[in-house]
Amino acid sequence: MPKVVVMLDDDAAIRAWKIARRLSSYGVDVSVASVPAHDPGMMSRQDVVATIACAVPWDRDAAARAMIAEL
Repeated sequence: MPKVVVMLDDDAAIRAWKIARRLSSYGVDVSVASVPAHDPGMMSRQDVVATIACAVPWDRDAAARAMIAEL
């Protein structure tokens, strides 16, 4: 099964969870990585690896908690 880590800017957190939900519906194993106050494209390789290591696996409960936290 393919594995994907969705990693968008912090201001696009809800969009990241929506992308994760859609990918999951196709059978993809998805995790979401939070990128606080950084542009992922400007991060060093070490920072990206550390961020991916802390990624949260997508499930409905985790998505609901993340979206409530954004309110």
